[in-house]
Amino acid sequence: MSEILRGHNFLIRWHDAEQTIIVIEVLDRWTWDNAFYAISFASKAVRATPHDVYTIFWFKYEMPRLPDGLALPKLQELMMMQNPNEQFVFLITRNPLLKVFLELTSKMYGLNRYLARYRYVAAFENALTLIDKHKNPKPSQVE
Repeated sequence: MSEILRGHNFLIRWHDAEQTIIVIEVLDRWTWDNAFYAISFASKAVRATPHDVYTIFWFKYEMPRLPDGLALPKLQELMMMQNPNEQFVFLITRNPLLKVFLELTSKMYGLNRYLARYRYVAAFENALTLIDKHKNPKPSQVE
């Protein structure tokens, strides 16, 4: 694990030495400014790699919620921040409303192509399992 940036309420780090998995740990409630800063910083790190990267957002604090303010336009802007080499974005959260807000934002602003790269998982290990399956697909079994 290689730390990239630490803020007072978030941590950005590479999970693996090959820098194929970037993790944004949200440690405490954050503002939209915190979110834009952290995601922009992580996005630069992802774009600087010459290979595919997976992003994991890990909301680690109890019952995370969206920052105060106008959520839908902010989520739209964040969802549109994507990198050509970013495969999937995994969201680890105990708050089911985050998925609802992302889907609502996607429908309101016609962002279905952006929403398709998001995956919702219950635990960090689930994200790693799905990443491994995507990186190493098994050949189809033909009988």
